[in-house]
Amino acid sequence: NSKEKRNDCPLLALGMVLDADGFPLCHKVFPGNTHDSQTLEGMVGELKKLSGLDKTPTVAMDSGLASKENIAWLVGSGYDYIVSGKRQSRQDFYTEYAESEEFTQIGGRSPEKAVLVRRTVRGEEQIVLCKSESRQLKEEAIISKSEQRFLEALEKLSKRIERGDGKLRLDKDDSVVNRALGTIFSKHTRASRFYEAHYEGGEPRRLVWARKDKEFEKAIEMCGCYFLRTNRMDLSDDEIWKVYMSLSRLEAAWRNMKSDLGLRPFYHQLDTRCEAHVLITVLAFHLQRWVEQKLENAGLRLTFRKVYRLLQTHCYATLCLPTKDGKMHSLRKPGRPDEKQAAVYAALGNRPGSAADGQANHLRKRGREKKECLPF
Repeated sequence: NSKEKRNDCPLLALGMVLDADGFPLCHKVFPGNTHDSQTLEGMVGELKKLSGLDKTPTVAMDSGLASKENIAWLVGSGYDYIVSGKRQSRQDFYTEYAESEEFTQIGGRSPEKAVLVRRTVRGEEQIVLCKSESRQLKEEAIISKSEQRFLEALEKLSKRIERGDGKLRLDKDDSVVNRALGTIFSKHTRASRFYEAHYEGGEPRRLVWARKDKEFEKAIEMCGCYFLRTNRMDLSDDEIWKVYMSLSRLEAAWRNMKSDLGLRPFYHQLDTRCEAHVLITVLAFHLQRWVEQKLENAGLRLTFRKVYRLLQTHCYATLCLPTKDGKMHSLRKPGRPDEKQAAVYAALGNRPGSAADGQANHLRKRGREKKECLPF
């Protein structure tokens, strides 16, 4: 089912491969019920046919694709890999994470975004343990917010029990209240795993819960920690981390395609039109990424959305000039860009009002009827 709970609308899955600079290399449309882990072999094979490269690449992927079957297939096919370890497995390295003096800092990052790494070996894999303070603050805030909502739900159910809510059928049996309690636990899994709760049907009736402090404190200590697995023995810790972090471009690509570029929703009924919609969106993303790359090369680290907002206030003005013979002439001229807007235009090799603007600076004859003049 879709996130919008539209059970009446079928889904499709899109697989896409980016290069190290974030440009799309290939994409493929899969049936909507295809699990992420089932797309790897097809995408790697598709990319190999398109690239024509003799050198075997290193495949970087997140934990959703890193099933045992996929890892075995990559190794058997001669591919190297760098993958993220599953979140549940972080506890296996609790002792190593506690030894802070063994970690070194990734170079080229500001103190606010510092990342500490440490290498260890498990079997035939190199394990790079990572600790990020900014990620720690984010995960702690998520747990805190989830815990707050979970406790609010328990308090609400507790008050219903205390006032003898008839819908709970407390005089009959405990099944209804237990189902309500189970619903709360299943809805707030991020926080409920640290709690125990049960209903006491004596006098007075009440709902009792308690936090498992040891498990909670251990989970808080692991906030901001993650680890990477690879069979590349020749790469340094910094290189392994930087290769994997290139996936952040892919995550940004999905966000842009689903929001700014209008990948969702689809208003099509035929498969061919859906595939065409995806193709146009991927081409638009390629152009968007080209704009961002040009700005990066000029020292301007701006996302496409920031560029759009920055240039949104720069408009063209149309001057409408009536003549005695009844004809209407129009002259379009750009406004004067501010300093930031001018820097963006210069980085893209364009100047408003130049010959490159095509029809922006020449007179155009209109019909005899009056035309409404609007800013571009």
